Amino acid sequence: MVDTKKLTEVNDYGSISFCQSSFSAITKKVALIVSKQKKIDLSFKWHVYADSSYADESLKMGLEFRDMYGRLIFALLNHGGSHVCYATTGLDSDSSVVNNKFEPCWRKVPAQDLNNYSCQVHLLLDFTDGEHGLSVEVSDTKDNQLFKLKNELINGKNLSKIVGVNYSAKKFPISHNIFEMSFKNLDEQIEMPLAGKSVYAFGDSIVNGHLYAKKGFVDFLAQQEGMNLKKYAVNGGTILPGESNVLQQVIEATVQAPDFMIFNGGTNDAFERNEKMFGEITPSNLIGPFDMETYAGRFEEIIHVTKKKWPNTKIAFVAIPKICSRNIEMQAKLHAIQQAACEKWQIGFLDMYSNSKLDTTNDMMRKNYTFDNLGSDGFPGTIKTAKSDEKTPSGTHPNFSAIQEFYVPELLEYLKML
Repeated sequence: MVDTKKLTEVNDYGSISFCQSSFSAITKKVALIVSKQKKIDLSFKWHVYADSSYADESLKMGLEFRDMYGRLIFALLNHGGSHVCYATTGLDSDSSVVNNKFEPCWRKVPAQDLNNYSCQVHLLLDFTDGEHGLSVEVSDTKDNQLFKLKNELINGKNLSKIVGVNYSAKKFPISHNIFEMSFKNLDEQIEMPLAGKSVYAFGDSIVNGHLYAKKGFVDFLAQQEGMNLKKYAVNGGTILPGESNVLQQVIEATVQAPDFMIFNGGTNDAFERNEKMFGEITPSNLIGPFDMETYAGRFEEIIHVTKKKWPNTKIAFVAIPKICSRNIEMQAKLHAIQQAACEKWQIGFLDMYSNSKLDTTNDMMRKNYTFDNLGSDGFPGTIKTAKSDEKTPSGTHPNFSAIQEFYVPELLEYLKML
């Protein structure tokens, strides 16, 4: 049986404690095996420690349950020390900023006596049933029901974190904690073949995350599968010579070998002005020297240096999907070079260019799956949160929807085969 104490970031007493100042959030991640569950049955008690002199309408202590993409699943609020509010909708958030803008859309429960600011919560989540996947029952410590929700719409992909939030504007310290946590009926047979594996990621802004460098698609894969990631990719990265070239990223990386090395590169090289420097892959019996002024030569050198530096590491190149922001002929020529190099050197080749359904030359896909700027929620923009017209977004950088629907599942299945 899984030890409940290992399912979340708990202390020696089996509880999660939060001690917070005004407008602050403390995030506690759930264990990998919990985050991979399709169904969650969670019970706990929640207590807010508040001096009675603070127990007025300014006291706003909450819990938020969010998925790995920051989507709100459920939130609970202790308001004024005696009222309960709850929410099932709200802005996506990474919980790094707390203010009125990011408060969930609260629904107020009629006045209740929380019996020393405590309540009991039973939370049922079914991520396989988006329309009816959320059920909640909240009672006071005397088992008097405060409110109950059944089969409501559920947002999110999984339960990834529990966030303690102080929405109070007053600057007084408040502590609260979750205790007597119980996860029931966990599927303990979930396969996690990549858990604990190390992965290094190199490349350009598509790997790095563009304006949201906190998380690109490899970050999400690593979090989802419990891998240990070191990301060396930088915005503007190239295969051709340049300040941020991928070869230099590999050379400067730690000597400690990872289990996997993932790289991309070509988006910032795929211009007609560079076509004369594309070059060709050398014959299969040659391992150098390579023409370091060409895309092909430097691509081979990246693989050569990687194999020499980490001989037992599994290498995979990610050929990104077709994008509307680059000349399609230039993309096709670089794709042919990439494929030839990977075949020659017998490394992994995730060919999203040929095989993925994501293709931003389709205008609706451009608008729905890419971003240029951060949205109103601070995340990569979507058609709902950022400007969208005939030119914006450009079709280059994947937003969270593209990462969740295409990049992560396709890369995951590929790595499991390596």
